[in-house]
Amino acid sequence: MTCGQEKVKHFGLGSAYEGTVWLGDPMLLITIDEGEESVVLRLEGQLIAPWVAEVEQCWQRAFTSVGDRSVQIDLSAVNFVDTAGEALLARMYEAGF
Repeated sequence: MTCGQEKVKHFGLGSAYEGTVWLGDPMLLITIDEGEESVVLRLEGQLIAPWVAEVEQCWQRAFTSVGDRSVQIDLSAVNFVDTAGEALLARMYEAGF
């Protein structure tokens, strides 16, 4: 599944080159993996206000195409969540994601 134009999205506030970011740049990597039995939205980096709208858009696209598959969110590589990110996670939870 694509989210926006690409399957994998890199977001950063500073210089980034092929997924490598200069130290101190807040960044978020979003990956959507579609399998036969599940859809996994994988986040890596910082879930902060500048990226919340993009994550929400990806989540809603993934959620509408789930069918009978389970839906999972992988936050194991998230190293920081601000209040905007927390609010998004609460909305996702309330929606059954």
